[in-house]
Amino acid sequence: MEDILQKYQKCFNAIIEEDRNIRRRGLEDIKSLFRELKEPGKLVEIFQKYIFKNLMRVMDDKVEKHREACLGLIDSYLSFAVSHRKDYLDEVVNTLIRFLIARINTQPFNEESEELRVQIIRTLSHILQNFHEEFLNQI
Repeated sequence: MEDILQKYQKCFNAIIEEDRNIRRRGLEDIKSLFRELKEPGKLVEIFQKYIFKNLMRVMDDKVEKHREACLGLIDSYLSFAVSHRKDYLDEVVNTLIRFLIARINTQPFNEESEELRVQIIRTLSHILQNFHEEFLNQI
């Protein structure tokens, strides 16, 4: 685990850097981390401790491609989580639901891009289809 953290720690912080090229490279590196990590426990721990909070900040990025990449990473994590469902998902799912709804629930929309609003709705649909029990417990 230490070797993975050492290798990727820079990209966890890069996604919230001021320079947009550094942010883009950080998002690409995290995408490769998702492909590299095959052990569910490690991916979940790394995602929750080092990636998730920063990804939520990327959703407010001015660069549409960065927000799009962020949603792609979230979708990848949720797809992974569906096949490895555990109690640890509650916090991530609850935070995602609240955050994504806030992006599309106001006029004018917080999310300016129509394509990304559609992707947010797809992500919310994915969450509700696969994590409806967790969602219903919150109502």
